Amino acid sequence: LSHTLYFSTASIGWGVKGYSSTAIGVFWSVAVIAEITYFAFSNKVLSLCSPLSIVMFSSVCAAARWALFSDSDAVPVILLGQCLHALSFAAYHSAIMRCIRDHAPPDIQVFTQGVYYSLAVALPMGLATPFAGYLYQTRPQWSYYVMALFALVGTVLAFIAHQKMRSSTHDTTNLYRRLL
Repeated sequence: LSHTLYFSTASIGWGVKGYSSTAIGVFWSVAVIAEITYFAFSNKVLSLCSPLSIVMFSSVCAAARWALFSDSDAVPVILLGQCLHALSFAAYHSAIMRCIRDHAPPDIQVFTQGVYYSLAVALPMGLATPFAGYLYQTRPQWSYYVMALFALVGTVLAFIAHQKMRSSTHDTTNLYRRLL
């Protein structure tokens, strides 16, 4: 959810600040290259850390990223923020997909991924995008702080889920079966 503002306003915001369409394309390319690089090493990272630990870490990285974007329009800060895409988005996504792979029954993993993406990503982002646009239009610098707050709330929720999963001894299969 914290990426809503970024996905809906970053290009416009950079353009308004005087960056050319070429520079904006380079900014996006840096984020994509960082993301691809993370995905290349994600199996190794996930063999060392639990998925929910990575989700917590990625949420903190997202909060740091949005704080960076709220305070400066300098190219080095934008590029650093774009490199953080690897840790704020790619790490999160790979961890959630690993969590689904490890905990959802094999015969409903694809269904589970679809439900996750629809209810946890598409629907909230679709509903939040007009709010993010309004917030950016009326309070541009504060808008990124609001997104940082969303990311920190995500950190707390991931921590709670992590604690529940560590203390849980019951089989999660029944939870996934209820989705059907």
